Amino acid sequence: MTTLLLPVILTRPQLDSETLARKIAAADPELRTIVSPLIRIEYRSCSIRMENYTAVVFTSRNAVRAVAEVARPRAMRAYCVGQSTAQIAREAGFECSAASGTAEFLTRLIVETGRNERLLFLRGRHVSGNLVEQLASRGMSIDEEVVYDQVRLDLNKQAMFALRAGPCVITAFSKRTARILGAQVPEAARISHTVYCLSRNIAGALPASLEAVIASRISEDAIAQELVEIARVATD
Repeated sequence: MTTLLLPVILTRPQLDSETLARKIAAADPELRTIVSPLIRIEYRSCSIRMENYTAVVFTSRNAVRAVAEVARPRAMRAYCVGQSTAQIAREAGFECSAASGTAEFLTRLIVETGRNERLLFLRGRHVSGNLVEQLASRGMSIDEEVVYDQVRLDLNKQAMFALRAGPCVITAFSKRTARILGAQVPEAARISHTVYCLSRNIAGALPASLEAVIASRISEDAIAQELVEIARVATD
């Protein structure tokens, strides 16, 4: 029995894909990764008066990066969707509380510990989920500010060549990325590829002809390890 190593196509924004590629290389140096972002991050100029709030909410690392240099109260509290976002926020000087990687867990965390906060949700133009509505349904109000745009990109030549050459593992970490990906994977080749998604909600945005695998744990190290395991295929 031999092991076939499938290429892993990473579709997150450039910086995040490069970080994940390094973690995959550390887990398995033989595995080939292709960085092909389907979204480019463009930060907006910020004129937010952070002193009007006691806490902010982050559902992405890009939102943290967008406001890292904006003046704010010392050690301002930040509610973060997961540990990787919280790590970036701590490095930027925020005092963080981290949920377990999904908007549902983040909503629960805010409801349980943030009812007395004046909250500001800092986000991209496109978001998955309805955090503001979920909090409103629980009697909480939150302001929101768009601090970056997610510009749609095409798969690069290297990724398209790999998709046409044989089976690949492809990442999709947001519903918008899943929709962009579904429109670009050649229809005739879809049946041979596996798309690694962070949630069933994201997987639901893919064409039915693309096979989805759902992450079992949402942490950077666990994701890298799972991608290695999926990409290693035993053959006769």
